[in-house]
Amino acid sequence: MDRRDFLSTALFGMSGLAVGSQAGAAEPRVIVSKVQLRGSRVVMALTIGGQGPFDFLLDTGGVLSFINADFAEQLKMQITGQTAARGIGGRTYLPVYLARDVVFGGGARQTSVAFAGLNGAFRLGSDVHGAVAAGFLTAIDSDLDFEAGEWRAYPDGRPPREGYVQMKNALVAEGTGPRAGSRRLFGDAAIDGRDGRFLLDTGAPGGVTVDNAFAKRVGLWNDARPWAPTRPSGIAGAAGIARVVRAGSLDFAGTRTERPLVTLRAASDGIGSNQNGIIGLGVLRRFNLSTVTSTRDLWLKEHRVEPPVQERYGMSGLWLDRGGDDRWKVAAVGTGSPAAAAGIAVGDIVAAADGSDVLRQIGGRTGAIAQLTVSRGSAPARPVALTLTPYL
Repeated sequence: MDRRDFLSTALFGMSGLAVGSQAGAAEPRVIVSKVQLRGSRVVMALTIGGQGPFDFLLDTGGVLSFINADFAEQLKMQITGQTAARGIGGRTYLPVYLARDVVFGGGARQTSVAFAGLNGAFRLGSDVHGAVAAGFLTAIDSDLDFEAGEWRAYPDGRPPREGYVQMKNALVAEGTGPRAGSRRLFGDAAIDGRDGRFLLDTGAPGGVTVDNAFAKRVGLWNDARPWAPTRPSGIAGAAGIARVVRAGSLDFAGTRTERPLVTLRAASDGIGSNQNGIIGLGVLRRFNLSTVTSTRDLWLKEHRVEPPVQERYGMSGLWLDRGGDDRWKVAAVGTGSPAAAAGIAVGDIVAAADGSDVLRQIGGRTGAIAQLTVSRGSAPARPVALTLTPYL
């Protein structure tokens, strides 16, 4: 189960989707809604009860839609109950809001949509107000066309596809009945020649994430291998320290990527049953996606419109957890990193008059120098200068 997996009303039930009139009754109907790639997110503008438009993420990894709770209150949306959610950080409970008369990207219309309310640390930010679940793509034959900037729904079936790669049985529900939530997208990929099953998640901004067991089978979780620390977070809080490594290859949808960055989850943080990891928007944005609901198949076609996403990881090799009295505790030191070369170890203390400045320094650009003051036990504090280096 991933961070968005919980039971609630499915989005985009066929009875609730308005098609609108089309010119020429004999022609197949097509609903066209506009989407936009914006940095590490794909967004669609929604109007709710005649208000808006408001930007929402498109999230093929989600079983139900989300909304920032304070925004839902601002729109005076009705709370219809609550739902349990499991994800990164554990388990939590979220209120469920009901939105009326929702128009998606100026095209598709649904009379009512259930949104789970997010608040606190996991609000989706000021630039988006929520996320649309996988049902937009998995409940009706659809295209998510990054080249054209469109989501197209085909109530009468899609015309034949040319140049697409087929993934069979890719549209999967976590349960049965109306409370199973939206079916999500899954596909096969190989990392360093080892096959795995992956959630295809446009709501995940990165590239590839794998669970700990698969990482060990492939040989990626290895203390001698260079890695950079990171800590994933989700609806219920933060997870354990994960590792970012550089794999040899990724084979997906008939394409090969050499030396991709891969995030490895800690042993304590499972990704989900019957899957080995997640392929996020950093990879998926290179493909147009097309679904067939009757056979549960996904079709993908690589395109050249979107340039590769710039890969990022912490080039200091440090992960710091906040302590007290303007002190930061070293929670992880990546193998092969500048921090490891400087002799910094887990448990060391980094003093900071301004904690945000320390984080800004160690998260800077290639070639920048982070000036730190590090202490260990009763030994005197020492100055450390780290040159940020792309060491993976």
